[in-house]
Amino acid sequence: MNTTVFAEIRFWLLIFFSLILPFGIYGVLLVKKVISPRSVMFLGFVLVAIAGVDIYLLRHLANAARSTPS
Repeated sequence: MNTTVFAEIRFWLLIFFSLILPFGIYGVLLVKKVISPRSVMFLGFVLVAIAGVDIYLLRHLANAARSTPS
């Protein structure tokens, strides 16, 4: 059994949803010349959903970290 939470897939999902995906959205906004209001609203909802996933993953990892000796 692993004694650290860094080996869990949820940790790497947290990194993906917290860092990589928002910068990807920002990159899309930089590349496109014209952005429709619907696209902005959709990307805003995506960012809110990402925040919800981050909260879930942080709570789960906090509980897992309490039970590990590291």
